[in-house]
Formats: sequence, structure tokens, C-alpha cells
Amino acid sequence: MKNSQKDHPGYSTSKEKNTKPIKGIRFINLFVKAQKQLNQLKDQRRTQYKQAATGLFSDMVKLIDVKFSELDRR
Repeated sequence: MKNSQKDHPGYSTSKEKNTKPIKGIRFINLFVKAQKQLNQLKDQRRTQYKQAATGLFSDMVKLIDVKFSELDRR
């Protein structure tokens, strides 16, 4: 076994124990990956909400402009 593997916390130096990585590390990585995916989805949702809000506000401004221009014509 190489020295770098002996120093790795996922490996055991005891001859009685197995020298494979601890299963818990892989299990924790699943949560880390899931959290990253959730953050990406959250960012996408925020972007979509901003786009929708911008569209709504621009439509409201256009409607207000039309109504005021109608009032000016009277």
C-alpha cells in the first residue's frame, strides 16, 4: 500500500480490517451532490421568477401608458 493511501482517512492500516474506503464517505457524497442539485434548481427558479416578474411589470407599464394616453386625448 502506498503512503498516500495509508494517510487517507478512508483506509485502515490494520491487517485485520479491510483497506477499502469507508462506505459512509460515499453515503455523505450523495447528500452533497443532492444539495448541489437543489441549489442549481433554486437558482433556476429564481431566474424564472425574475423573468416572469419583469414581463408582468413591463406589461403593466405598457397598459398604464395606454390608459394615460387615452386620458390625454380626452
